[in-house]
Amino acid sequence: MTAHALQSENILNGVVRTASRYRTAEGWNLPVTTDDEVAFALKCVRLRRKDDFRETMRRLAAIGAEGTWIGDEHLREIAIRTGSPIRYLRWTIALVNQWLAAIEQYVASLGVEADAGWFSRHGMSFAGGVTTTLILAGDDTSLAPWILAHTALGNTSLIVKASSAEPLTAFLFAKAMLAAGLSFPALLSFDTSSPDAVAQIGRLVTSSEQSIVFGEDRTIQSVYTRAPVSPPHKAIPYYSGRSGAIVYPDADLAAAARDVIFGATMDRGNKCVSTKKVWVPQESAALFQSLLIKEADRLRIGDPLDESVTLGHLTPGGRELAEAALGSSRVIYDRGLLLAECGPTSHLLREEVPYPIVALCPYGPDEDPVEAANASVTHTPTRKALVMSLFTRDLERFHAAAGQVRATKVLRNAPTVLYDFHSSHQGMHLFLELVRPREVIAPSRTATEALTAIV
Repeated sequence: MTAHALQSENILNGVVRTASRYRTAEGWNLPVTTDDEVAFALKCVRLRRKDDFRETMRRLAAIGAEGTWIGDEHLREIAIRTGSPIRYLRWTIALVNQWLAAIEQYVASLGVEADAGWFSRHGMSFAGGVTTTLILAGDDTSLAPWILAHTALGNTSLIVKASSAEPLTAFLFAKAMLAAGLSFPALLSFDTSSPDAVAQIGRLVTSSEQSIVFGEDRTIQSVYTRAPVSPPHKAIPYYSGRSGAIVYPDADLAAAARDVIFGATMDRGNKCVSTKKVWVPQESAALFQSLLIKEADRLRIGDPLDESVTLGHLTPGGRELAEAALGSSRVIYDRGLLLAECGPTSHLLREEVPYPIVALCPYGPDEDPVEAANASVTHTPTRKALVMSLFTRDLERFHAAAGQVRATKVLRNAPTVLYDFHSSHQGMHLFLELVRPREVIAPSRTATEALTAIV
């Protein structure tokens, strides 16, 4: 791949601009955003034209069906720079393209096109075009196209902060949107280690009507501490996941072990949907641990470009954080993946660690694992796990537990990382959060006459 292919650019007023200065971050060549560009971006969003809702869906579907907006050469470079296995990157991009190609069915599952060419749901009409600042974090390659497609559905007047961790996907998808004829007012890159860039992000957030922030809890809190917003501003934060599982005594232990290991290690275990904690019956704990180790031994760790590798290169610094979180927990496996048996108050059950590590917490016959799982998230901003997987053959037990466990998504006999772009993320369908509802009433002539007669 040429050096130029490793470079992203800012987009302003629907035009890809060559920057006057660049910076290098983890092998990527990124533009340095100026104060003038920030000011121009804010002007651009106010001048943005309104895209037709149905035409937006058609063009997004075409991007997904064609599937050429990102090439395998790009995915290979992303694999090299992030450590993410190439087989995972291809798989997740294929999934997001499938969702894009079927985006009209996705929208139809949530509502219908309104008479004015917009969107209607439960009798309410939704209007887009709201000025929004989006802060992308992390290096999940499928996250950027998913978010940007939602912003297109919401007809959002958007300013984007591309992540230095993996900035290429957002840039490539934004270019594809422009080529498809969709308006895209601004894509700006920032170096968050720079005080000037932090101030620029604060200016964008406080100048926008709403903001979306993806990242760790501390990142999100830092953004809103540094850029305090006014009451009308709508904050849409996507917090850490703390996803986990509960294994019931009647579960298929071999299948549960397979799904836990897959959930713990997919894309290096640093996703908000990664399995981080498992409650298992005391009487089954020893057998379950042996099954987990058997599954873990099948993992292939190494060069992310190797088609057989399943784990790739782990996130720098993640190992140190994992070891710090272990405390007095007993390590039962340590070969790329860390498995540890811990007590009910362990730090491992309460915090998110960017490393493939699973905390195993045995529970007794008189203990309710749902209560234990819920206790592990009471201190979090949402007081919920993102995803909880419940392993049981008993459907009635599953539904009873699913109604009590604190999570935004509950799965039965499946890994927490089960990708499904058609369902909500943290209980939110993003484009519905981005648009503003309004009640539109056209009363009948009879109703109007009746009211007049009463008056």
